[in-house]
Amino acid sequence: MYQESKEKIEKELNVFRSSSMKDFFAGCTVESFGPVHGKPYTSITSVCKFTRDPFSRTLQKQEVNEELQRLTDGFTKLGPTYELDEQSLVVEDYSSLTTAEQDSKRSELQFWAIILICIFALLGFILLLLLCFLVSCPFALIPHFWL
Repeated sequence: MYQESKEKIEKELNVFRSSSMKDFFAGCTVESFGPVHGKPYTSITSVCKFTRDPFSRTLQKQEVNEELQRLTDGFTKLGPTYELDEQSLVVEDYSSLTTAEQDSKRSELQFWAIILICIFALLGFILLLLLCFLVSCPFALIPHFWL
């Protein structure tokens, strides 16, 4: 039953055989699949491989992602049998969700980091004032009893 399910999934994953990328498509293999604890669905890990033709342009992750999105009805269906979890398909760490908004969220500092920066800036300023005081008044701290 496992082997039969694996082959059925691999057959559905071969959607690129009927696409504009069919000349580059080598095939897909299911690495693993099984139930997800506490969820009503199955997790599938698979790898699809493409060949590179040295005499033509190279495939870009974005192109493969867009073609996969088109072939799977917006990443929602894999063939007539399987429904896909939203954004569950990934093309080698590429996601079409990468937008300027997400990039700005990634570059934002956490509030605790901002607080730490402010504390260290304040401590640095206090140390600078203390150093200036010591340099400008070297005799202020020396006791005068030896005079």
